[in-house]
Amino acid sequence: MNARHDVSDIAGLNAYSFGIEDVDRHTIVYKKEFTPSEDELNALRKGEEYDPKKLELIKQMELEEQNRAAVKDKDIVPNKDFRDKYEKLIGLDAGKSAAQVTTPNKQFGFVPSANKRDQRSIEQILADNKKKKLKTTEDNSN
Repeated sequence: MNARHDVSDIAGLNAYSFGIEDVDRHTIVYKKEFTPSEDELNALRKGEEYDPKKLELIKQMELEEQNRAAVKDKDIVPNKDFRDKYEKLIGLDAGKSAAQVTTPNKQFGFVPSANKRDQRSIEQILADNKKKKLKTTEDNSN
C-alpha cells in the first residue's frame, strides 16, 4: 500500500487504484457511504465505463444461454441399447432371434454338396498335409 491508501484509511475513506503500473495508474477516493459496487469496481479495473443497464443485459443473456443449455441437455436421451442406436443399419430383427442356420444348396453344379463337405477334424487335416509334404520331399530326392 502507498501513502494515499494509508491516509484514506485513517480518514475513514475508501481508496481504489486502477490502471497499469507506471503507465496510467490512478487512485480514486470514495466516502464510505458512496462506495461503488463490486460490478462497478470490476468495470473500472478493466478500463471500461460502468453502465448498469448494459450489465443487466449481459447477465440476462448469460441466464438465457444457461437455460438453453439446460433445456438442450434435457432433450437428449441416450440410447441404452446399441441395437436402438444402430437400428437403421442392422434392422429390428437383429440378434439371436434373427439368426438363421445357413445350409448350402443340395447340389453345386454336377457334384452334390454332401460330397464337398470335409468331415475330417483339424488334427487329421494337419496330419494328412504333413504326410503329403513328406511324400513330395521323398519323391523329389529320388
